[in-house]
Amino acid sequence: MMMPLLRSSLLRSVPAAARNARLAPVAALGRRSFGGHGDPRGHLNPDGTRPEAEDIEDYHDPDPIDHTPRLNLVKERGQTFVVSGDPPKSYSQLWPGIAQKNVPYWHRSRLY
Repeated sequence: MMMPLLRSSLLRSVPAAARNARLAPVAALGRRSFGGHGDPRGHLNPDGTRPEAEDIEDYHDPDPIDHTPRLNLVKERGQTFVVSGDPPKSYSQLWPGIAQKNVPYWHRSRLY
């Protein structure tokens, strides 16, 4: 008694169009062509093989490692250090337009 009542309530909740809908035939799916009008094997060679991927002639991809300066490595006390070739520069050498004379002391302040 409970099962037919449950089945009829489920069927009432489904729209009539969905109850009567049928699946599309499989043959109709094979006829669909998404803009591919023409020879379906036109992308292949006459013998059925794929054409060789074209390489770009005279293409050169530079390696960034080739354009970096050599590292001056120094082994000391079992550790390896990188030593710079030129000494550190002062503020006036780095930023010649900004005067660094008579600069007042300003403590480090948090940015919050």
